[in-house]
Amino acid sequence: MGVTVQNLSIFSAMNFTSPINAAVIQANIPLITIILSGLILSTSISLKAILGAIVSCFGVFIVMTGGKVHSIESNIGDLYMLVALVSGCLYTILAKRLTSDIPVSQQLRWVLSIGAIQMVAITIYLIDFRTSLNLITFIDLLLIAYMSLFGTLLAYYFWMKGAIELGPDKISPLFNIMPVFSLIISFFSGQHIEFEHIFGVSIVAIGIYVGNLAPSTNSCVKSIKT
Repeated sequence: MGVTVQNLSIFSAMNFTSPINAAVIQANIPLITIILSGLILSTSISLKAILGAIVSCFGVFIVMTGGKVHSIESNIGDLYMLVALVSGCLYTILAKRLTSDIPVSQQLRWVLSIGAIQMVAITIYLIDFRTSLNLITFIDLLLIAYMSLFGTLLAYYFWMKGAIELGPDKISPLFNIMPVFSLIISFFSGQHIEFEHIFGVSIVAIGIYVGNLAPSTNSCVKSIKT
């Protein structure tokens, strides 16, 4: 679920939808994770966590769209992204509930091994594997190596470690830090940064602070029983 379904859905979605649509949908990960965490783990959901997630999602929306709502159009790719969204949230929550006693390194070996086997099998079934190998360049190999080491191995390890140690409701709002790093990379790459981007990232930072760092209050939403 966390490797095969999520990644396959994302790559399939990008054939039909725009990066803007995909990013806006994925920005709902914190809110959906908090809701599903209450449903599945029966955790108490604080009002500040819900408020922080909503504020962060709004900030990401501004960053990705520049505040132009009409720039988003619905298509089948958005449905694939919704599948990726739900599968990623469920994976994070189930990792906390079912595998909290298993060392993260052992989880990582099993998750990535099973996921890799499934992805290779699906790839061989869907495309001409030999032809695709002949088209791969040295730059492509470097990009694959980067994605394998940093985007998969290390990213999954730290994400699983955080989900188990802190809980999905605590780590999910940090997902919205991604637009901040995207803006920083874009700036040093010489790309033009709009005011809407800076404003949106500021909103994201406020949402993360409210959801994770702000002083706790006694107000909370009772745990949701299934």
